Amino acid sequence: MKIGKYRVTSAFTIVELLVVIVVIGVLAAITVVSYNGITKRATLASLQSDLSSASTKLKSYQTIYGSYPTLDANNCPSAPTVDSNYCLKFSPGNSIATTPFAGYIPNNSTTPQTFSLTLSSNDIQGIITESSKPSILTPAPLNPVADWIATPQGDHYGNYYDPVSKSWANVTRSTPKTIYDPTTQHIYDVPANYLAINPWSAYQPGGTGSAAVIEEARTNYLVNSYGAANNGSFWNNWAKTSTTINPVTTNVSDGVYGSTAQRLQYQAVTGEYGHYLGMLQVTTGGTFTAGETATASFMLKASITGSVAIRLNLYARQGTSNIGAIDNNITTIVTNDWTRYSVTYNTLPSGTDSMMFYLYVSGIDEGDSVDISMDAAQLEKGSFTTSYIPTTTVASTRNADIVNVPTTNWNGSEGSFLAMMQTPPETTATRRMIAWYKDASNRITLGSGANSVCMIVQQTTILKNPCISLTQPYNIFIGRWSNEGDTIISSYNSNSNFQSSTLSPLLMSNYLAYIGSRDGSAEFYNSPIQRLLVYSSSLSNYDVALSSSFISN
Repeated sequence: MKIGKYRVTSAFTIVELLVVIVVIGVLAAITVVSYNGITKRATLASLQSDLSSASTKLKSYQTIYGSYPTLDANNCPSAPTVDSNYCLKFSPGNSIATTPFAGYIPNNSTTPQTFSLTLSSNDIQGIITESSKPSILTPAPLNPVADWIATPQGDHYGNYYDPVSKSWANVTRSTPKTIYDPTTQHIYDVPANYLAINPWSAYQPGGTGSAAVIEEARTNYLVNSYGAANNGSFWNNWAKTSTTINPVTTNVSDGVYGSTAQRLQYQAVTGEYGHYLGMLQVTTGGTFTAGETATASFMLKASITGSVAIRLNLYARQGTSNIGAIDNNITTIVTNDWTRYSVTYNTLPSGTDSMMFYLYVSGIDEGDSVDISMDAAQLEKGSFTTSYIPTTTVASTRNADIVNVPTTNWNGSEGSFLAMMQTPPETTATRRMIAWYKDASNRITLGSGANSVCMIVQQTTILKNPCISLTQPYNIFIGRWSNEGDTIISSYNSNSNFQSSTLSPLLMSNYLAYIGSRDGSAEFYNSPIQRLLVYSSSLSNYDVALSSSFISN
């Protein structure tokens, strides 16, 4: 009998096949993630490059033809002069946005002339103006329901834009204002109903993007804040103990606000010892009362030799009698950079009805020289300085910034706020950053003072106000609330602190929300805010770290 032979064939088991499939899936996922990351970085680079190139062409056209062009369907200048040499060319996939910026907006009716250009590539948009670098509106991670980004729309002014809802914030301020940019050492005008915008690098070295400064209402009570116009004010009358040589005063052409600054030059004569130069201005009667706080400020730059002390004196007066004074001694004003110096008088004494702001240079001896320029003088009520309010013959008031945003898809029962900003100047109160209101008795607010960060949650008579003390500089605030309890997180760079308390759900939805302020409230942030994210869930600590890292980078 013949026995047949059988060949034994090896094969994969089910377990081995599953392992192979899993490995292939993991490798594929890694490949997709890596590809998406590389693609996104390439898109961002192309948008930045296209924006910079377009800005160069638009500025060159404006230099030659005297205004920024209108563009035809091919993105070529159609007016005032047709010139194909200045057609805008974009990388594949990039195009001028159609919403919400109207893409390209030239404005030749202002001085200086301005433009803004927005490019889109899928869900990413970038914007550039005549005075800014490219700003990329990159979508935030974890699908926020709102992502308000400070976005320039002109020379140092703009608004918050939300790429999620593709809408602008509603800004209300019926008067113009100004903003000081320390990187250029100049003060810029901001039109009514726009926010003051500075490069984020002006506040955060190496930072990119922009930040908006939202301020309270203030009045400058000095009737001649320029320090240069000879309009009968005291500013042009320098008093001195030495009568042998008059100081030389001239208007300077490089003032911090146009060319209105005044320059004082003085050389001490032989035998002169312990003399001084002074300049003052007195407010009208009835402008101040007992118990108020007043802050005076100057923009100064100087070159000084010898034993010279510079002081800003603030006098409380009743009629012609001095009833109080406070000094800010300045001994290091030897720089060619414009620098703001201020002095605050807390709790004005009884009998106060007007004030005298007095700048003097003292201790002038033989051989000493004084060369000092002054500009943008301001005397306001409050414990800190705000943006400059120009005046010429009478006091002037700047209205408050009110920034209202929609709350579509926000979640009253749980959610998270993330805010990137700078420390507010106020040290005694919680300043409002995001305020979400149903009415006066129902609110969720993320706020900060200079020494703490707080999450205010109120439902009728229930008020929770957990706060965390700040012990080091910080850039990012995070506030969370939920049905199970509210959590406040203060993030300082790579460090975080946590504090919790219980809370019943508010169930707020589609009510009013404000950035940096609240209509009718005395609380304003008064400091730069770059970006605000809102999530409809209470983020985990890991997700908070992820989002914080994203907006800080």
